[in-house]
Amino acid sequence: MAKEEKNDNKTNIFSKLASFIKKSPDEALGDFLKESMGEYKKLTITGIITTIVMTFVCYFYEMIYGLGCPDLLCEGLRYYRNADYATSQARWMIRYLNTIAGKNVVIPALTVTLYCAMIGLSALLICHMMKIDKPLYVCLLTAAMVSFPVISHQFAYLYMALAYSFSFLSVTIGIMLARKRKVLPFIISVLFFLMMMGSYQSYVGAAAALAVVMLLYDA
Repeated sequence: MAKEEKNDNKTNIFSKLASFIKKSPDEALGDFLKESMGEYKKLTITGIITTIVMTFVCYFYEMIYGLGCPDLLCEGLRYYRNADYATSQARWMIRYLNTIAGKNVVIPALTVTLYCAMIGLSALLICHMMKIDKPLYVCLLTAAMVSFPVISHQFAYLYMALAYSFSFLSVTIGIMLARKRKVLPFIISVLFFLMMMGSYQSYVGAAAALAVVMLLYDA
C-alpha cells in the first residue's frame, strides 16, 4: 500500500509538472494568481489601487527631485548595452528583464510602473501569507513597501531597477511556494531563488529575513 501511494504521488507530481509546462506564461501566471489570491479579491483590488496611486507618487518624486546618476538621465531614454558585463557578474537575469521590458530601451515611466507593480504584488503575497484580511492594513503595507525611501532612491539606477524589484518578487514567491511543503511547489520555489540570484544577489538577505519572519509566524 505504501509503495502504491508513493507511485501515485510521483505520478501526480509529474502530471502537474507536465500540465504546468504546457501552459503559456500568461495562463500559468493567471492560474497561479487565481489560486493564491482567489479568496482575497477585495483585498487584491485594494492592493492594486494602492499600488497604482503610489506608482504616480514615486514617478513624480523621481521627476521632481531629478534622481539620476552618470549612468542615466531620468528625463530621457537610454539603450542598455551592458548585458554581457552583467552576465560576467553573475547577474544573467538582467539581460532578459531589460529585453522583455523594452527591448533594452530603458524608459523611465515604464520602468517605474513595472517596478512598483512587482513590489505591490510582493506586498499582496506577503499579506496573503500572513493572512492580513483588513483592507486598511493591506493598503498601509502596500503603500509603505511601494513608496519606501530605499525603493524610491533605487530609481537612480533605472537600468537596474527591474532587477531589484524582480529579485524581491522572486524571493516572495519562492518563500510562499516553499511554505506549501510539497515537492512540485518546492522545486518551482528553487527556480525563483535561482532567478533572484541571477538578478541581484544582495536580496539573499531579504530572502533570509522573510523566511525567518514566516517561520516565526508559523510557529
